Amino acid sequence: MPKKKKNMKDTVSIFEILNIKAKLKRLNKPRLLLALYSEPKDSGSPHYALFVTPKFKPRSRNPKKEVEPIEGTKYHIKRVTKRTDGVITQPWCFEEVDVPDLDRDVGVLVCTVIGKVLSMEKLKEVIPDIHIYQSDDRIQFKARDFDSKMWCHDTFDELWKTKAVVAMDWRTAEGGTRAFLDQKHGEGRWTQAITSEYRNTPCVPIVDLMAGSIVRGYM
Repeated sequence: MPKKKKNMKDTVSIFEILNIKAKLKRLNKPRLLLALYSEPKDSGSPHYALFVTPKFKPRSRNPKKEVEPIEGTKYHIKRVTKRTDGVITQPWCFEEVDVPDLDRDVGVLVCTVIGKVLSMEKLKEVIPDIHIYQSDDRIQFKARDFDSKMWCHDTFDELWKTKAVVAMDWRTAEGGTRAFLDQKHGEGRWTQAITSEYRNTPCVPIVDLMAGSIVRGYM
C-alpha cells in the first residue's frame, strides 16, 4: 500500500517550534514585584522592597484549598543598630533574603507585578552596587530624605537602564502600588472584620500592573 504523502500544512517547521519555545520562554520569565510592608504608625509611609519570583498562578478564592507557596528573593535596605566606640548609630544596610513563602513574610501588605526579569545575571550584578546614602554622605540633599522607597526607585531605574528587566516606568509602578494599598485599606483588609479562615490562611493581595489584572485582590 503506497505511503500517504505528508501535507506541508500538517508539518511543523523547526522555525515554528523555535518560535513557540521562545514565546513560552518570554512568558515564563521571573516576575519583578514591588512589595509594601507595614511600618510604625509615626513613620508616615510603608516600607518598600523589590521581589523576584517565578511566574505564579492566581490563588484560589477557597481559603481551605492548598496551593503552592510563592517563593522568591527579597531585595531591600533596612536600618541596623551599631555601636562603635560607645556611639550608637543606625545606618542603612542592604539585605538580600530568600523567602520560601511570600504570604508568610512578616509585615507584607500588598504586592504588585511591575516587570519581568530578562537577565538574572545582570540583576544580581546591579542590585548590590546601588548606592546607599547615609547621614554623613557628601550628597546631603539625597541623604536627608533617603529611605527604602528611594532605594527601590534607584534600583528599579538601574535595572531598566541595563536591560536586566522589562518594566513600566517607576511613577506608574509606585503610584499603582500605593493606590492598591489604599484600596485594600478602604475595604478593611486589615481590620477585625476579616474572617478567621483567612487570618489562619495568609494571602497577600497581588495585582499585575503589567497585565492590568488582579491576581489576588478579592480579600
